Amino acid sequence: PYIPGSSFKGALRTSILDALNAERMPQNVEYKRTRDTDKGEARSTAGMEKALLGGDFESSPLRLLKVSDLMPTTDVACRIQYAVNLKKHGGRDGALIQAQGPTARKECVQPGQFRRFQGAIILPSLDPYLGLQDRKSKRLTPSQGLDLRRVACDTHKYHVDRLNAELKTLHQRGFVNPDWLAAVQQLLNGELKAKLTNGDAFLIRLGRYGGADSKTLSGEGVAHIKIMGAKGQPPTFESTTKTVWLAAEREDANKHLLPFGWAVVEIDPKEGDLTQLKAWCDAQAKGRPDMTKLRQQFEADKQATLQQKAEQAALAAQALEVKKAEELAARLRDEAFANMTEQQQQIEALRQKCEDWAAKMPPHGNYKHQEANIAKAGLFQEAGKLITTATTSTAWSANDKQALTHMLEHWLPKVIAPWGKDERKKLKMASLQTTP
Repeated sequence: PYIPGSSFKGALRTSILDALNAERMPQNVEYKRTRDTDKGEARSTAGMEKALLGGDFESSPLRLLKVSDLMPTTDVACRIQYAVNLKKHGGRDGALIQAQGPTARKECVQPGQFRRFQGAIILPSLDPYLGLQDRKSKRLTPSQGLDLRRVACDTHKYHVDRLNAELKTLHQRGFVNPDWLAAVQQLLNGELKAKLTNGDAFLIRLGRYGGADSKTLSGEGVAHIKIMGAKGQPPTFESTTKTVWLAAEREDANKHLLPFGWAVVEIDPKEGDLTQLKAWCDAQAKGRPDMTKLRQQFEADKQATLQQKAEQAALAAQALEVKKAEELAARLRDEAFANMTEQQQQIEALRQKCEDWAAKMPPHGNYKHQEANIAKAGLFQEAGKLITTATTSTAWSANDKQALTHMLEHWLPKVIAPWGKDERKKLKMASLQTTP
């Protein structure tokens, strides 16, 4: 996470405009009726802003204000939270009124992180150009430049009033933890107060959920905020918003919530100062996950997952190779079987049955040895029938009988139990050695 310089400069710009306007009703504002309604007006403030700043982009002093992105100085604690929209004021009986807007889930930078972001502001001086003219023949004077301390004071004044107003509302509605509220007020009135007063630090509000109140000018009737109506109803324009966005742990939460976007900005902070603020930040961090450890664990889990995937891929490749080898062997067997004589095919068919049965015996399976029972269907019986065929058919040559004998002597001991002299006698294997 980082804080875009454009967002940061936008907050500074609003504060500077507010100080220049000094709560006056804006001039040079174009009005137009909203579409399909006479209940409100939209305003274009480009002319007002140009008048306040003494020119447009080319001659505006804000052109000199160059703000970098604020980047993290170390790991930043973030958390997925709900952005809930609640009414600032309750019903007639004070009951909580839930706003109609949808609840959103956002990844939020957690509060209480001491000096976690750092950036730079550049303010070029116009002194070397004193007496010169810009491209519109307007004389350049040092007063058109910006003073960083003045910018800091204007920004703080603009935001502190809004923070106090929001904290008051949150306290009245019971949205925040009273202990948290008391701690924040103590910080603002403690050692931080001198820095804020002197322009060495300032409050600022950043991000989308700060609300329109933190993006409009001060003064009675000055703000002109668009308030969306109910479905099918036209919008209206008010001086303040009617709802507030708050960070919550649950979608339906309305207690122990926190406002979005508030931050303290220090100018050239010194090591060892603001010990009270640092202690508060450290207290906020207690119980918060250690981001470094989480990232290390995440990286370890990621590497373990990648290793597991690599192993699975290797096993899959190995299995594919085995499958290809088995398919090749099966094809070769089929080709060899097709080229055999009928007698050889009968021998091979019985051999394959014996091999298949043996493959399912321990340790690869739970098949048991078959009985040496000539009257029971099975491999022993099939062997007996094939021996009878071989010894009674003239189609079987001596080589065929010898091949059958070798096959039976090799495979039957593997699948038949008991196996020995008596079992050979039952099968009449000696007859295979007798010439018909």
